[in-house]
Amino acid sequence: MVPTNTLFTRALSAPLDLIDELAKSNTPADLPQAVGQAFEEAFGDRESRSRVPFLTAKNAESLVGKTVRWRAMVQDNSLGNEIVLAMMPPSGSHGPRNALYGGDSLISPDDASDDAEASLSSDAFTSPKQEDLSERAVVYACSLPGRSAWATQADASYSALEQGATALENAAATSTSSFSTSSWRGIKSKLPLSDDEEATGVILKIYDLAAAEALQVSDVVDVVGILDRSNMPNAEWASSGAPSSSSSSSCPPAAQLHPALHVVLMEMSEDVWSSSRSKKDAADLASSAAGLSVSGDVDPPTSARTSLISALSQHLHGDVFAAEWALLASIASIHTRKAPFSLGHLSLRLLMPASDSDDGSSDLESFLSSVLPSVAPLDVTLKDLNAAHVRLAPRASSNDADEGLGLLSGRLQLPKGTTLLVRESMSEGQLSSHGLENLQALQGVLKSQSLGYVFPYSPSPYALPVDLATIVVSEGAEMPGGEGKGKRRAAATGGLVETDVEVAVQAGSRQADEGSSSTSGASLPSLRRHLLQSRRLARTLRVSESVAQSIQADFVSSRSSSRATSSQEDLLRRMDVARLVAASQLKDELSFEDYKRAKEMDEQRLVRLQERKEEVKRGAAQGAGPAAVSR
Repeated sequence: MVPTNTLFTRALSAPLDLIDELAKSNTPADLPQAVGQAFEEAFGDRESRSRVPFLTAKNAESLVGKTVRWRAMVQDNSLGNEIVLAMMPPSGSHGPRNALYGGDSLISPDDASDDAEASLSSDAFTSPKQEDLSERAVVYACSLPGRSAWATQADASYSALEQGATALENAAATSTSSFSTSSWRGIKSKLPLSDDEEATGVILKIYDLAAAEALQVSDVVDVVGILDRSNMPNAEWASSGAPSSSSSSSCPPAAQLHPALHVVLMEMSEDVWSSSRSKKDAADLASSAAGLSVSGDVDPPTSARTSLISALSQHLHGDVFAAEWALLASIASIHTRKAPFSLGHLSLRLLMPASDSDDGSSDLESFLSSVLPSVAPLDVTLKDLNAAHVRLAPRASSNDADEGLGLLSGRLQLPKGTTLLVRESMSEGQLSSHGLENLQALQGVLKSQSLGYVFPYSPSPYALPVDLATIVVSEGAEMPGGEGKGKRRAAATGGLVETDVEVAVQAGSRQADEGSSSTSGASLPSLRRHLLQSRRLARTLRVSESVAQSIQADFVSSRSSSRATSSQEDLLRRMDVARLVAASQLKDELSFEDYKRAKEMDEQRLVRLQERKEEVKRGAAQGAGPAAVSR
């Protein structure tokens, strides 16, 4: 027989009863700490935490009033705090009861009696004393934008991504949930990828004010809480001068009821590559993450790297060289910020060759999603940039329909570690002022790894640092009708935005010499594990004094050459590439050979770029020049 009165059972099935009991022996100021300790004890290990239902847009409605678990990105931390009643006054046969953590809103039908309603309008309720009040922070969060199916399943099962990568080999092709459909998606304008049917937005009610104060926009958090429904804070007063509990669609969005979570446990993650973990599991998982040796059931580093390059090449016209650059860009991450440089970042533009529109290269996003934890696609054309409904940077609501919603999201509001896949297509036309704002926001992410936020009551954008892996796939303009219909020109250098590196993709054999299948025989779990480990090493790679001196000597020698035009920026870029070359081979220390390989790759891509310029120039001479964009 399964015990029904254990701490775990009570925390899972009757969380408000447990909190009521804790409230009797703790003051409102001390209650958040007591609640956190009790729920940490109840859900402290991986097995018990995994048994807490994982919140999705499809199951939210069925979990109201229950304890749920969720992994999310902080979308808006500018909503302020709420002053709330800490204790419900006596009513009927009930004495004073806890009003926090949903105790004031999640009232059972038996408790919703006439006596209870009468007590709520009594002087004790409408004119509370200072000691009867408490404070909670309000934060809006959303499900991780662009989360891959296999990573979502790892989150839902409370598995480390390293374990999930092995256990969920076929996750990319399966649904992330089997729950019934639900309209509980939150506020669409606060979801970065609002067209994602799995996207969910939730109001977080956080009683640990110190923990809430530490949250920044785009932070990744793991939360456990009691699911409720709520208006946006103060929205009903702003719209009508009086509170409203209506969920009618005729009400302004801020005044409607939305999913809300009374947080009992909250843990921050470094980025989307980090694993969900409880405090009790942290030591074990950290030890596992630190052990970067390859186990017997995983392919060796060289084999996994070769397989990744081969698989990527199948989506890049069979070009193994371009595929290696794509691999390096996908594991790039900032390890040092030193103005004006963000060291470690590598934004990459892949200049596609002239091709038929149905050449099969459009599956790059699908493949990246099968091996990377979060991939956010972004179409960039003049039409997209100019469209009034397309907003790339987050900004405060500015019209009546969005009143009370706080910070509206933009498609570039993404958590650390997300891979931004930009699909750039050139065409002739003119940028509007709105389109120019969007373009400037994208440029800031690609070059300086910063994004301008326009917060409520802020007169100008406030630049916040981001850390996104960025790959731009640049296609040439479509050829005119006739025989050229359905074909594209070769993409010219430049494009709408500037990147750190441009690589001209050359059409080659789909059956690249590094393997003929999509993964060259390596399993998806091996490829995922290799990428996870490579990215960690890219941030912690050691550079010995002797290697640093050798690189410096080589740079000085190159600059003294009459043919060389190397700058400090060239050196920093090649150092970043060298770190990624070493990390992609699962090395923990940079060698001079890695730097030489990075230098060779850089020189080879420059030769290719010159060849592409000449190809485009020949096309222009034949009346097929690149598209012109005016701003």
